Amino acid sequence: MENLSEIEEWMYACINCGSCRYLKDIYYESCPSGWKFKLETYYGGGKVWIAQYLIKNKGEITDSILHKIYACPVCGNCGEQCELEISEHLVDIIEGLRIEAVRRGVGPLPEQRAYGESIKKEHNPYKEKHKDRLKWTDGLN
Repeated sequence: MENLSEIEEWMYACINCGSCRYLKDIYYESCPSGWKFKLETYYGGGKVWIAQYLIKNKGEITDSILHKIYACPVCGNCGEQCELEISEHLVDIIEGLRIEAVRRGVGPLPEQRAYGESIKKEHNPYKEKHKDRLKWTDGLN
């Protein structure tokens, strides 16, 4: 996926019915970020609103929007619960939002950026020295 225009066709299929929020038949919240933050924009349907805002209005990705995009664990539960044709594309929309944030130079979040920098520098995400990567094998036969 190169840019947000690739997800534009899917984002208008959402009718904001709320089925992405709950497990089918038992009405129990299924979205981790929505459950934690209790705002519509943290749920799958809210991510669709954010995508519409960014595409339609050429909106800015503020710190608040950035947090909503990256608070999602991209578990795909919203797509599993959705019964509309958009269901198979909800994760694509969330990933598209993240790609757009990186493209605009505002994403990922600073805490997440550290992992990428460590991978570039030391070839691992844990900020450990590359030369020490096999130290854990000391004493093994």
